Amino acid sequence: MKKILLFIFFLASLQTAFAQAPVIEGDIRLCAYTNGTARVTNPTSASYQWYVKRYWFNEAPYVPILGATGPTFTYDWFHYDQTLLKVVATLNGVSTESNTIRIDSYAFAGLTIATPVTPFLVYNSQAGLWYLCPGHSVDIRMNNPPYSIIQWYKNGQPIPGAISATYTISEPGNYYVVASPGLCPNLSFQEPGSGMRVVWNPNPNSCNALGTANPEMELVVNLYPNPAKDRLTLELPHNANFTSYSILDISGKVISHDNLSLSNTAIKTGQLKTGHLSSGFYMLRLEGEKTSIFKKFIKE
Repeated sequence: MKKILLFIFFLASLQTAFAQAPVIEGDIRLCAYTNGTARVTNPTSASYQWYVKRYWFNEAPYVPILGATGPTFTYDWFHYDQTLLKVVATLNGVSTESNTIRIDSYAFAGLTIATPVTPFLVYNSQAGLWYLCPGHSVDIRMNNPPYSIIQWYKNGQPIPGAISATYTISEPGNYYVVASPGLCPNLSFQEPGSGMRVVWNPNPNSCNALGTANPEMELVVNLYPNPAKDRLTLELPHNANFTSYSILDISGKVISHDNLSLSNTAIKTGQLKTGHLSSGFYMLRLEGEKTSIFKKFIKE
C-alpha cells in the first residue's frame, strides 16, 4: 500500500514538474462596438483565471476578471480597448502564467467633405448656406479615402448611384455623405452637422459678372509656381487687357485687391505677392473692362 501511495505521489509530482505554461492568442484588433475572444491554445485539465491590465501604456497592475475562469474569454471593445490580457492556469496546486496579448482597435479620421475653390459656389457664414450660381455645377469629395462603402444623400434620401468618393452638385438641396471603412464595414460615419445646405445664389448679377468674355483666353493664362510661396508669376497673352486683380478665399471673400502691372512683351508677365496668405486654396480673379476670369492656385 505504501509503495502504491509513493507511486501516485511520484506521478503527481512528475505531472506538476512538466506542466506547460498556457499559451494564449485572440482578437487583438477590434472594430468599434464589437467583441473579441481570447483562448488558451494548449488547454489542459487545469483551472484558469484571466487577468487584465488597464491600460497597456501605464503602470497599473493586473487584476483578475470576475467570472473569467475558462479556457476562453470574450471581451468587448468599450471596456477592453488598449488593455493587456493574460491567464494563470493552476494544476495540482501549481500555477503557471501565460504570455500576454495587447488589445487595440482600429481608428479612423473624422469624415469631412472638401469643397472646391470656385467663384460659382460661395459660402455665406451668417446664413450657413452655400450659394450656387444657376447653370453651374461643382464637384465635392470626401477628404478621407480609407472609407470605401459610400452613400451620398440629398434632403435625407439616398441618391441612387452616388456611391463614389466624389459627387457633383448641380441644384439646391441639403447634401451629406455616410461612409464605412472597408476594415469595419458595420461601422458607419456621417459628416458632422447638417451637411451642405445649397441654394441658388440670390444675386444673379454676381453670377453674371463671373462669366468670361473670351473663354479661350483662360486656357493660355499660366500661374507658377503652383503651389506658391511668397510670389506668384502670371503669364498672359499679348492681347489681354486686365488692369487689376483680386485674391479670394474658399468662401468667396476678397483677401486682397490691387492694380495689375504687366510687362509689355509678346507674352505679358507680372508678379503677385502671396507671402501674406495662409496655407490653403485660393482663387485669383483678373479684372478688366467688362471682363473677368478666374484661376485657382494653392498657397503652401
